[in-house]
Amino acid sequence: MSSSCTKPPKSGLPRSRPEAALVAWLIFAGCGPPTILPLPPPSREIVTVDGTVLGADNASPETQLNQNLKITVRPGDGNPIVVELAPGWYLAEHGLRFSRDDRVTVEGTENEKQVLVAKRVQKGQTRVRLRTDLGEPVWESPDAGTK
Repeated sequence: MSSSCTKPPKSGLPRSRPEAALVAWLIFAGCGPPTILPLPPPSREIVTVDGTVLGADNASPETQLNQNLKITVRPGDGNPIVVELAPGWYLAEHGLRFSRDDRVTVEGTENEKQVLVAKRVQKGQTRVRLRTDLGEPVWESPDAGTK
């Protein structure tokens, strides 16, 4: 803010409303209201899981339009982990289908429900990007899954 925006001019307004005078002066003087910067996204640790698919919720095509496919993966001898991937149509578009005993590698972050929200998934030689570093779904962008 420049120094010309820091002091309101003297006015004939009653002293009981100095805040209103300051706000009006800031707006009409071209300074405008203060800019509120968005908070950075919460820092979440990226987790990589390499394991075997125990099951997949292969929903109907109609359901796949509205919700993401989830698979359950057992990493080595560890406990099973639920992984949220992407809509079934998006995965199929990239040649991914999941069945019991498939080997997969998933990178993602754990949400508050202890579900691993996948950023990338790999099955065999097929590796697909699902979300950006900010967690935004790439299937909603023009360059979906190419990075």
